[in-house]
Amino acid sequence: MIENTFGMNIIPENDSERLIVLKRYRIMDTPSEASFDNIAKLCTKIFNTPISLVSLVDADRVFFKANVGMGKAVEANRGKSLCALAVLNPEITVFEDALKEPCLMANPNVVGNFGLRFYAGAPLITHDGFLIGTLCIIDQKPREFTALEKEILAGMATSVMDQIELRISALEEIENHQSTNLLLSEQKEELVTSNEHLFESGLRFRNLIKESPTAIAILKGPELIIDNANDAILKIWAKDQSVIGQPLSMVLPTLQGQPIMDFLKDVYISGKPVYGNEAKLTMLHGEEKRYICELYLPVYWCCR
Repeated sequence: MIENTFGMNIIPENDSERLIVLKRYRIMDTPSEASFDNIAKLCTKIFNTPISLVSLVDADRVFFKANVGMGKAVEANRGKSLCALAVLNPEITVFEDALKEPCLMANPNVVGNFGLRFYAGAPLITHDGFLIGTLCIIDQKPREFTALEKEILAGMATSVMDQIELRISALEEIENHQSTNLLLSEQKEELVTSNEHLFESGLRFRNLIKESPTAIAILKGPELIIDNANDAILKIWAKDQSVIGQPLSMVLPTLQGQPIMDFLKDVYISGKPVYGNEAKLTMLHGEEKRYICELYLPVYWCCR
């Protein structure tokens, strides 16, 4: 809850939108960072003041992202912090002698033990024009603040805002990189799983062929390489498992010129099955002629 000590409205008309923009930077309540601390330290040196703060003005509080000279303080009530006034104006807010300012006569930082007398705050302005905080310097004695000093403080506030923009860009880049790695990892796992399923399906398919009483062979590619052949068809061929990996035309040269070779090539090219009944077939062993019922089916291997 805001304890407004200024006797004036300190909530700008666009405050709800301003707070959304502030959250966009994901900087509230984050630990101190050297890039901000160093700018605050530099301010105390340049302007010869004991206190410098990088402040972010939230709905009811002011968070100190960098704090030089204010001990362990990490935040203040929005209604008591002079930074609440500094985000009302895109120009630098300066109080050279706080005791002479009517709006500060009830402010505990001014009339209380802290004894604030001098304040200068340059707003942190986002690329889309929202005032989300300040770079401010504070002293416990009155002092003049020249036009050149205002210009320098404004430039340093711009540097702070640049650091805030760089910070969120770096965070988003890291998250995008992590998201990409996670996606690649998930795709890799899916591919491994698919390959495992495919391998298991292949084993089951091969076992079915092996155990089938029907003569079956799997021929691969346009050269009709023997990829698998069960005992039933090897018996017909009068061959053993050593024929696996060899072209059918080399294992059974007598098939050359017979219709079966044309059927097999047509099935491979067209992808359409061929059915035959009582087809005449001359085998390798002797001139023995056989009549067989034949079925030639295309086999498709695919993975998802």
